[in-house]
Parts: sequence; structure tokens; C-alpha cells
Amino acid sequence: MNLKTKSFLTLCVISLSSVSFASEVNTDSNSLSPYLPGLTAKVGTLGAGLDLTIPVMPDNINARVGVSGFRYSYDVDISSTSIGADLTIFNVSLLADYHPFQGGFRITAGGVYNGNKLDVSGRPNGTINFNGIDYAVADVGHVDAKVDFMPIAPYFGLGWGNAANKDSSFHFAFDIGAIYQGTPNVTMNASCGSALPAAQCSTLRASANAEAEVIEDNLKFFKFYPVVQLGVSYSF
Repeated sequence: MNLKTKSFLTLCVISLSSVSFASEVNTDSNSLSPYLPGLTAKVGTLGAGLDLTIPVMPDNINARVGVSGFRYSYDVDISSTSIGADLTIFNVSLLADYHPFQGGFRITAGGVYNGNKLDVSGRPNGTINFNGIDYAVADVGHVDAKVDFMPIAPYFGLGWGNAANKDSSFHFAFDIGAIYQGTPNVTMNASCGSALPAAQCSTLRASANAEAEVIEDNLKFFKFYPVVQLGVSYSF
């Protein structure tokens, strides 16, 4: 076997070895990285929003950051008062998804910035009652009320879908759970009519505060905000 033949065979062996090594590295890389970040568009009781899912422990645990919300305003006449209401649903979530069976089913827990609130503004068109006391329309200028909740709230729920799984580009997503938002906080402020004496104005404002406490007590049952969401995910 001459030198040229030996050199050619040596080069072939080196080339084949390189291809084999590269193939093994590529295979190992694919087997170790079956998950990539994914994005989910969702809609539900928290409004419309987006989630970014990032794999933490392949097959089992993902981190999920999301934002969602909507806003709705309406005007209505109730009894002797014209009322304008503005409902705001806004949430930013940081969640952990645990997939116990390495599939779509997941158990989710985490924290939510809870910006949900209801702003109400009213102007009486006739006699109005605060805490059992009647006030003439001229005695009350304007009434503003607000209902909000604790800003940082825990979330727990169940769901289906893994946006970080690159087995396919698109996935169906579903979540059901609840945000523990605590007892609603109700505040109410009443402005006095220009002709109302100072002493009666103080009584009016105290009556408005007492009315807010009654409403807050009636809303104690609303400590949990239900979460039901549907979405479509895309894996990068």
C-alpha cells in the first residue's frame, strides 16, 4: 500500500469519524433540548392576554409570565341616582406549571399582581339615602365610590397544554382556577351641596363612610376571583 493510498484512507476515516461525532452531538442536543420558550394568546374571565412559557426542568416544570385584562364602562339610572361605572380587570402573573405525567396536564401555582377595581361615580336626581338618613338632591353634590382588592394575590389552578413543548408548533391551552384576592375594600366619598351647613356636611360624609362599610361587609363572600381561560400556544 503506497503513501497516497494510506493518506486517502486516513482522510476517509477522519471524515467518517467527524460526521459520526457531529451526528452524535446533534442527537444529544435534540434529546437534551426537547423544549423551547412558547407564547400563548388567551381569553377568559381575566380578559385577553399573553403568556410567555419558559422551560425550567424539561418534561416537568415550566415558568410562566403573563399579562391580561379588559375594561368596561357603562352608565345607568338606579332609583334617583345617575351612575357611571368603570370596571377594570388587569393582572400580571408569575406562575409555575408542574406537569406530573410529562404531558399536557398541569398543576399551576404562583402570584398575581391584582389591579382589578370598580370605580363608580353618581349624581343624585332626587332624595338619596345614606346609612338610613335621607338627603335632598340639593344637599348632595357628587358621590364617588371605589372597590379594589389586595394588590398581590396567590393563584392556584389546573390546566392543560405545554407551550414549551416543540413536538408541534401549535397547542391548545386551558386553565381553571382562582385568585385569592381577599375581602374587597370599599371607599365612598360624598361632596356636599353648596347650601348644606358644615355640621350636616360632616354628617353626610360620615353617613357615606358608614354606607361603604355596609357594602364592604356584603361583599365579604367575594374573596376568590374565578379564572377560566382558553388559549392557543405557539412553540418557538
